[in-house]
Amino acid sequence: MADVQPLRGFRYAQEKVGDLVGTVTPPFDVITPEAQAGYYQNNPYNIIRLELGKTYPTDSGLNNVYTRAARTLAEWRLEGVLQQETQACYYLYQQHFTYAGQSYSRTSLLARVRLEPWDAQVILPHEHTRTKDKEDRLQLLRACSTNFSPIMCMYDDPQGRIRRLLSAYAEQPEIRFVDENGEDHLLQPITDPEHVRLLQDFSRRANSTSRMDTIAIPRH
Repeated sequence: MADVQPLRGFRYAQEKVGDLVGTVTPPFDVITPEAQAGYYQNNPYNIIRLELGKTYPTDSGLNNVYTRAARTLAEWRLEGVLQQETQACYYLYQQHFTYAGQSYSRTSLLARVRLEPWDAQVILPHEHTRTKDKEDRLQLLRACSTNFSPIMCMYDDPQGRIRRLLSAYAEQPEIRFVDENGEDHLLQPITDPEHVRLLQDFSRRANSTSRMDTIAIPRH
């Protein structure tokens, strides 16, 4: 059984950062050096400084991309740029986009998932991931104690229980913006105690099969 729990996520204080579009990026592993430079220019609080910071020839064990991310994260929290939720919750996250002339929607539930040994068969990998990327994300996680690149998992919902529950939150998102590629992003916290309990109960009864694709949470 997968142990899936709500979390106290961090969110940008919009009164400090302005338009959220200037703070977001795609997943770290599709960002080119040219795009990285552009995101640095977009907004002084763009998540690129945490997700995929610049490296320099003078980097050392005490001053490098990971230590700078940790220092920046601490500064942003101290300044109130990033604010942690007071209540643990799940997050309904939706993406509306067009591909090859066809419109699509992807609905996700953002949550914490307990780590499990592979042989426990609780969360199953679908592919071999790149060693370099895994090491990079692990070092960033260790330095910041914060997961900027959570993975996406698929789960079975044959009776549509979770789909019906989430649909009740889909119409009036708390956050909505269109990114540089024209994709629509919508976020809505789920805090109702009964709905939180139902989501936890569902996860205890179902196993998840990991897709190991990457997204990042506080940036959306």
